Amino acid sequence: MNESSTTFFRYLPVSAADHRWGLYATTAGRSSCAPGDPYPPAPHPGAYDVLRFWERGRVLSEFQVVYITRGRGSLETAACGAKPLGAGQSFMLFPNEWHRYRPEPQVGWDEHWLGFGGAYAQQLLQSRVISPDQPVFEVGADADLMAAFARAIDLVKLEPPGFQQTLAALVLEVIGRIDTAHRLSVASDQGLGPIVREARLLLAERLDETINLAELARHLGVSYSALRCAFKRHTGFSLHEYQLDLRVGEAKKLLQGTALPVKTMADHLGFQSPFYFSRLFKKKTGLSPEAWRHQAQGGSHLHGSGSPPPMA
Repeated sequence: MNESSTTFFRYLPVSAADHRWGLYATTAGRSSCAPGDPYPPAPHPGAYDVLRFWERGRVLSEFQVVYITRGRGSLETAACGAKPLGAGQSFMLFPNEWHRYRPEPQVGWDEHWLGFGGAYAQQLLQSRVISPDQPVFEVGADADLMAAFARAIDLVKLEPPGFQQTLAALVLEVIGRIDTAHRLSVASDQGLGPIVREARLLLAERLDETINLAELARHLGVSYSALRCAFKRHTGFSLHEYQLDLRVGEAKKLLQGTALPVKTMADHLGFQSPFYFSRLFKKKTGLSPEAWRHQAQGGSHLHGSGSPPPMA
């Protein structure tokens, strides 16, 4: 552990109970390296000492997420090579991956970090929510993200009962905020943020129509490929997936609040057939439309207790 007005870090023991939780923190800290100061400003133990291992790099057994709020420097990893870093950027380190990073000596930087591991972190990696191929995120100046790091440091200073579980929640908050800020920043940088919002509105207003997505892009004044890429970055969905999810969401409202037959509902929402609608609904929810209606209505139906369910 090291503590000063600008530098604090602690490396945490992880119990068997923490492992069973599925997500746990291994370290939390912050440091400030002024121009001309040595980096890091205080020594770190063993394999964590990035200064000692700069020439040959290092490999950790955990994930780390680092947020740079001042200055600039560089990151190099086995998966993506060398990347410049600057204020407003975050980067992620991955287990068993060679890497090294440091600020420019004449500039320095301020950094905040969390280390973490567990089965849930591996799940995020396997599903490519996070990926060694894309370790750098455009975040900008984010007061809420800074506050999350500050809360994490306050927790490890005090170590109240159950602090590991609260830290795990903060790890997820940090990753979520960084991912969202990055997608919004990329879309905004390309001038497509307002266009993505307009596309979402049009899709929501025209649930009953089979919208040609290439024509939608032309209507919005952009190429289909540009809209498709920006929409995915901004929302996490492809255009088609987003349209289907909107329709399934509307179907849930109709199933819960009306006695419309499934065939009528499928036609109303622009599906090719009741069969396709029912198959998609079950894929998305795990239940057929009628089973979902029965569950959502508490086992009864709007058309009268004891009556048979509407026919598809």
